[in-house]
Amino acid sequence: MRKEAWLLKWNGLYQKLHIFYSPARENPTPANLDMLEAAIGLRLPASFRAFIRAFGPGRVARFFTVYALGFPHAPLVDILDSNGWQDAVCASRGGDPLIHNLVAFGDYQGNRGYFAWHRDCVTDASAHEYEIYFVPRYSEEPVVLISHSFASWIEDDVLGSQFFPKYGATISKEDLEWEDDDSGEIRSQFCFEPLGGSPQF
Repeated sequence: MRKEAWLLKWNGLYQKLHIFYSPARENPTPANLDMLEAAIGLRLPASFRAFIRAFGPGRVARFFTVYALGFPHAPLVDILDSNGWQDAVCASRGGDPLIHNLVAFGDYQGNRGYFAWHRDCVTDASAHEYEIYFVPRYSEEPVVLISHSFASWIEDDVLGSQFFPKYGATISKEDLEWEDDDSGEIRSQFCFEPLGGSPQF
């Protein structure tokens, strides 16, 4: 899929989701994403680049945070601030060489674990897609291969709730529902919460 088509796809998804609030903010630009590629030494998936341009960083389906570059004022969503864990996690997991090949782009419930691209496991060279792993916080829990593309991660694992059985968790429809404090409506996981404001460069 061409980059323009990805942007149309994610813009369309944005219109379908419940947005917690609609802040007047700027999202990272293609030039900002080029800077991120240089900083982490990784070509970003075309689907991720378009997603960040359409959504910006934030929390999808209440539990899943997606990072971006340019948010030192909001370390919970700053991708550089969120990638200093590999040495400690590698040591806690007995020197597992997999860990140092991972670049985190998001997390599950903040401190429950990271979602990360494996830089050496390319699944689509033309679109710069990689295997996606989940690295749980606790070393006794195994690292799990979750997806083979960022788009599949968003659509199937996050919004489609397929992550939970892969992680070994049981979740019901009721678990995914929540009451909107403002309207009193019962809403589902099809929601997005923008975080971090506008990027600062």
